Amino acid sequence: LLHLDAFAPAGTSIAILQFGTSDIKVNMSPEQIYANLSSMIDALRARGVEVMVISARPPARQQVPSGYNMEEYRNTFFRLNAEKQVPIHRFSTNLPSPSDAGASKYYLSDGHLNAAGNAVLAEGIAAKIEEMLARAGK
Repeated sequence: LLHLDAFAPAGTSIAILQFGTSDIKVNMSPEQIYANLSSMIDALRARGVEVMVISARPPARQQVPSGYNMEEYRNTFFRLNAEKQVPIHRFSTNLPSPSDAGASKYYLSDGHLNAAGNAVLAEGIAAKIEEMLARAGK
């Protein structure tokens, strides 16, 4: 939130937020993740920016703090859609899990998407982005 103006400067028409696995790794509660994203959505919309949220693939089980409520984390995504009426896209749509056979076609060795993986993600959100641009008058 502190860097929102740097990442979405004046004149920005659309913003795509992705809540990530780093928040889980530092044991940030799902409620705090929701509050942070909600604040960003509100701030961007106040400036007339169309917003979409992409869910992140949860971190590997060994990276999740003991006792972390993953179900509540997953529900954050759907709660944002219901309460903020923000378009959502599941990161995993059309992408295999990094541990699946053949997944190296889409992922770097550190688990981030490579060019092919980003192309699949972009294809999956293209129609939603076109709708957002139309609403923004672009």
